[in-house]
Amino acid sequence: MDTIVSTDPSGTKGDATAILIVDDHATVRSGLKLMIDAALDKAWVRECASVGEAIEHLAEARYDLVILDMLLPDSDAGTLEAIGKAADGARVLVLSMIEDSDAVRRALDAGASGYLPKSASPAVTAHALRIVLDGGVYIPEQALRTGQETRPSHSPALDPSGGFPTPDPHAVDRAKLTRMQLKVLSEMARGASNKQIADTLDLSVSTVKAHVGAVIRKLEARNRTQAVLIAQNSRIV
Repeated sequence: MDTIVSTDPSGTKGDATAILIVDDHATVRSGLKLMIDAALDKAWVRECASVGEAIEHLAEARYDLVILDMLLPDSDAGTLEAIGKAADGARVLVLSMIEDSDAVRRALDAGASGYLPKSASPAVTAHALRIVLDGGVYIPEQALRTGQETRPSHSPALDPSGGFPTPDPHAVDRAKLTRMQLKVLSEMARGASNKQIADTLDLSVSTVKAHVGAVIRKLEARNRTQAVLIAQNSRIV
């Protein structure tokens, strides 16, 4: 099922943003297409209802973004990793009814570029789409708040839930981030990409990359997404 959102007389992708929606509810897919139309100037959208169909579509064409429902009838623990591999560089935005921080962490750890609750408003959905397509990572605020309330207190180790390892709180206290690194971290927490951070803080992209790397090291994180979660849980930002 191919849908050209906005105007594309050729009926093909052309220079439009290519998006694959994977959800087994037609009403959800229809709603997402309306939100995509509002958020993007031009998009080429294909939709399907199963993981198997998604893998087939990803083998046939290149996509910029895959919006994936994690509760499909044929999904399992390896679904996100399989979709990410088949997507060949496309960003993957997880769509789910589950909004707790453990689910978000597991999805991001498995390679997702963002996590969007199905309860999100059209404005929030549009915001998430733009962030992810621009190279950022979208994390819902409610998941971060849940993470702050249920933050585990043990030392570094992989959580039984399969989420990110939780660093020693003392290690976070010793981070000693510089003023600029804190500014960069705040922008990271908003889901901004390196280019967006550079524009906001009037820095070069290479300088931003250096600051991001320093933040990740000082917070003892594995990547920028985990760094943001650690910072939020530790009330650094």
